[in-house]
Amino acid sequence: MGAGIPAQYLPDRRGGLSILGAGTVLQWPELPGLHWYNGFQPSNAGNWSRDIFDGHVGLDFFVTPKWEWTLGGHVVNYSDTVTAPTGSIGTRYNFTKTFAVHANVNTGYRPPTLGAIHYDATSSGPGYTTVNLSETSEVARLLGAHAPKGEYSRSYSIGIDYKPIPSLQLTLDAYRIDINDRIESTSAFTGSTMAAYLAAQGVGSNITYASYMTNIGNTSTNGFTAKATYKFPIKPAYGELVGSAQINAADTELTHYADTPAILTSLGQSYFSKAAETELLRSSPKNKESFSLNWSKGRFNVFVQEQRYAGVAWLVYQSDPSSYWTHVRPQVITNLEVSAQLGHGFTATLGANNLFNKYPTHTNHKALQESSGVFAYPMTAPGGYEGGYYYARMGYTF
Repeated sequence: MGAGIPAQYLPDRRGGLSILGAGTVLQWPELPGLHWYNGFQPSNAGNWSRDIFDGHVGLDFFVTPKWEWTLGGHVVNYSDTVTAPTGSIGTRYNFTKTFAVHANVNTGYRPPTLGAIHYDATSSGPGYTTVNLSETSEVARLLGAHAPKGEYSRSYSIGIDYKPIPSLQLTLDAYRIDINDRIESTSAFTGSTMAAYLAAQGVGSNITYASYMTNIGNTSTNGFTAKATYKFPIKPAYGELVGSAQINAADTELTHYADTPAILTSLGQSYFSKAAETELLRSSPKNKESFSLNWSKGRFNVFVQEQRYAGVAWLVYQSDPSSYWTHVRPQVITNLEVSAQLGHGFTATLGANNLFNKYPTHTNHKALQESSGVFAYPMTAPGGYEGGYYYARMGYTF
């Protein structure tokens, strides 16, 4: 990260001027785009990196002609954090050629990103100033920050594969994922007491929100995935038509909350508020369904897909009351792709994501007014918030 020009971060902007030093005054019109963005300060700048060394081994064997086992080991060394060993074990039993049961147990590790450790910035908008504190900064440490630990996970799954007739394939999987020490942003610390404390620590005056990355607690996710694929019995002269239907449903809950640092309690702050919890648990849809048809004949192929995403919640600012939250209604999106082989290795494709240019629920009108109309649509809308995307592609196969 590099520092911006001084006009971006020097605090004196009175009268539409940026005071850079004795005898140096720049009119804001000479610096377009800087009104509501402070830019990176010299204290934010830095260069950080890590080296990663990765090794893994896998073993797949049959103890009987019908009973298969898989074993895996994985070790990763992160030069700036830890060496993390993980593993997996799986089994599959084929009762018949058309019916099988499988199960897996896995462990995993995700280190804190370089951004989670080092990102430090100040940004402004209409009526607010936000500071994202690096956990290595002195102020963040005063507010209870510590070096984030990596996330360790355990996952379990069990499922079946069933082919009742040659043209129909069914799969069903149930799973559970437990993650310890989830890395997330804290709540947005706010209020006059917090602003005064931050000013006293030299962060700046009139800070509206402050936060840093930390381990907020543990989560558990329970869910299932079901899929059916069917090859329609049409005459070969009409090509091949394959349909697929899939549903994924999951529910995530916080099972353990990290202790709130004493300094935040004394300042009347919530370490991980209900709003922050809502962002974590409800910014992704709890279920997603899709249905697709793929038709091919000779050098032509047509793929059409209908996707449905369950509703989600979106908060413009964590400090907003629940009456300002936007509850995004379920989205239904149509995708289409048509391709043709032109010969000599060339394939031409025309396609559309969100064919009918559908938009999500509008942002809650109270939140829209609060943000001066900046966010017309929720940024967490799972089907997107930018309407249709249309493309043409030319491919060549050697």
